[in-house]
Amino acid sequence: MSRVPTASQAPGIHSPTLGRICILAESNESEETVIRQLPGILCAPLILLMVGSGLSAQVTFTVSKVARPGDAAPVGQELVRASSPSLNDSGAVAFAGDNGVFFSPSTGGLIVVASYGDAAPGGETFISAGRPDPLSVNASGQVVFLAQVAPPGNDGVFLYSSSGGVISKVAAPGGGTLRNLRFPALNDGGQVAFVSNFPGGRGVFLSTSGTITRLVRNGDPAPGGGTFSTAFHSLSLNANGIVAFVATAVSGTTAQGIFLAGGGSVQKIVRAGDPAPQGGAFTSFDAPSLNAGGQLAFVGMVDTGATGLYFFSKGQITRLAAVGDPAPGGGAFTSLASPSLNSAGDVSFTGGLSLIHPS
Repeated sequence: MSRVPTASQAPGIHSPTLGRICILAESNESEETVIRQLPGILCAPLILLMVGSGLSAQVTFTVSKVARPGDAAPVGQELVRASSPSLNDSGAVAFAGDNGVFFSPSTGGLIVVASYGDAAPGGETFISAGRPDPLSVNASGQVVFLAQVAPPGNDGVFLYSSSGGVISKVAAPGGGTLRNLRFPALNDGGQVAFVSNFPGGRGVFLSTSGTITRLVRNGDPAPGGGTFSTAFHSLSLNANGIVAFVATAVSGTTAQGIFLAGGGSVQKIVRAGDPAPQGGAFTSFDAPSLNAGGQLAFVGMVDTGATGLYFFSKGQITRLAAVGDPAPGGGAFTSLASPSLNSAGDVSFTGGLSLIHPS
């Protein structure tokens, strides 16, 4: 991972420029007033320097430009923060940083996929990319990510192909159809799953070679009883085009669960109220990860107060780790998150650890 640059090393496609400028007036003893950048204060299109002269109420000003949006910023190209890394089997890495999306091939180097001011498909312009949901890179070096384009655009799902350096639009608002797109997931075949609003509801969709299919929507019958609400999130898409997702079913009471959608059917994996290994019953779920064999790793919360990492295979659920369990190398787990499951059934995850005090 040493090839991923530090903050002082990060390259960019173009030099930094000033964006929106917000104002705060300050004056010095020479009656010069500067209107400078300050977040949260009234926004203006440029920075002005006003030099005052005259006495009493009879004051005149000479106004000259100090800076306006688009001017070169007097700083080097730096990456301030990075998040949501995704790693494929060849060692290529994609991640979000500073409202942009970056890609580091297995051969090294760093490519700015999309950032503020870059051209977006359809003649639009990106103003933010790579958030609020994690991005993903597949074995072919394709990267799926959320991005926002300049008004009147809105959040959309985009797919970057490293082989040609081309960004295509998977889905975006328009024509009174899809709205509020979230939780994109990508498989090695280039299929993309996502959640979106549409007129009259919200559902889970699958894009295959440019064709978008709705897999499930609010109001559909939920396995185990009731109907699905609009609360779909945390998608995982396997190589067979099957989508695992977390959703809430309503039947007088509400119950969250993990379900599979694809091939014209919806199946339950686990649902609130189902018995949990080592006692208690499940209450809620997060972060499912599905492989091609239909195995699933996920985080589950239990009515005993326990939070655990679980593994589903052939109808059976096994607990792999729980908050409070001893961690390798010392200490104990204080949190469990972000499981990732490969085709061999191996699971990686992030875990918080209690402090280890040297003896």
